[in-house]
Amino acid sequence: MMQIKIDFYKRLNNVVSDEEIESIVEDLIDRFSDFGEEVNNLIDICYLKSYGEKNTMVTSIKRIS
Repeated sequence: MMQIKIDFYKRLNNVVSDEEIESIVEDLIDRFSDFGEEVNNLIDICYLKSYGEKNTMVTSIKRIS
């Protein structure tokens, strides 16, 4: 089970479009139903990353503590 989750996280890390993210989210819902706030946060970061790569000169996103 853990390897399946890791594979999903790897897929999310390599997305280049919103459509890919949506496809992965659908797969996550099919597989796990509800996946919690942490995964939702990761998905939001993936959308930001995808947007940044397409529309700006953003090269990285860092968390500021």
